[in-house]
Amino acid sequence: EEFREPERLRLAFKRTKEVGLPDLHDTEVLLELLTRVKQQLDDARGIDELKEALREGHEARLPAELLQEAVDRLGTREGAHYNLRLAMDAH
Repeated sequence: EEFREPERLRLAFKRTKEVGLPDLHDTEVLLELLTRVKQQLDDARGIDELKEALREGHEARLPAELLQEAVDRLGTREGAHYNLRLAMDAH
């Protein structure tokens, strides 16, 4: 599980390249996927973007601690959206 965290995998990949281990293509593809998904989680702003990024993060099996920040942000945004709708309906 710890090697599904992009930065740890990147470091391990760098070290394996330095010692010249062969057949690292699959590892490189996984690193690119995890890095892209993690960046998508970090960049997501709206509720729908966060939901999509979280779905992809789960599918990529990112570690829970990397997903938790996005889950928290989603909860905050959904709460704010709900309260805004209540305030708008009150007027």
